[in-house]
Amino acid sequence: MVSFMPNDWIFSKEFLDNSPSRHDGLSAEKETSFRYKTVWFIEDLAQKLEGAERIRNRKVVSTACVFFHRFYAFHSFAKFKRFQMSLACFFLACKVEECPLKLKDIVHAYYLLSQTSNPSESDVRELNKTVLICERILLQTLNFDLNILHPYSICIGKIKELRNNFVDTSTREMMMQTCFNFVNDSYRTPVCL
Repeated sequence: MVSFMPNDWIFSKEFLDNSPSRHDGLSAEKETSFRYKTVWFIEDLAQKLEGAERIRNRKVVSTACVFFHRFYAFHSFAKFKRFQMSLACFFLACKVEECPLKLKDIVHAYYLLSQTSNPSESDVRELNKTVLICERILLQTLNFDLNILHPYSICIGKIKELRNNFVDTSTREMMMQTCFNFVNDSYRTPVCL
């Protein structure tokens, strides 16, 4: 097994442009669309679970997105179903960010989002099993490197430093929101790797 260093998750544009999905015939536009739409799905999934007072931490969503993009840097969308893998990314992110959820709750939220009103017990069992298998494949792909440094705390620290430079509160709040919007949008692309 290969050992990873902190900079091992920094990829060149050429590496990302020659992704396994491209080798399987997926266009750059289609791959970008899959990434973008699947991250929206992860965010919607978290919102469904939040309604059940479960997810309160943006870091879970962000971590799931990073796991998702890292996985598809090495695997093709043609070989792994993106929504099943995104469930595994979310499930693992919940564990990593110490916001554990039961897999059955995540699967239930998935069925609510997919508007499947009454999935059969066998479908639910099969999806549970598939997500657990995907989680193992994800862990191997990530080489069990689960440490993600998100830029939120860095942004907050830098904005707080502006207090010392006499920047008024409303301007700091506006800058913070703009910064967070930029960071959150970056999770829809491989920039977050």
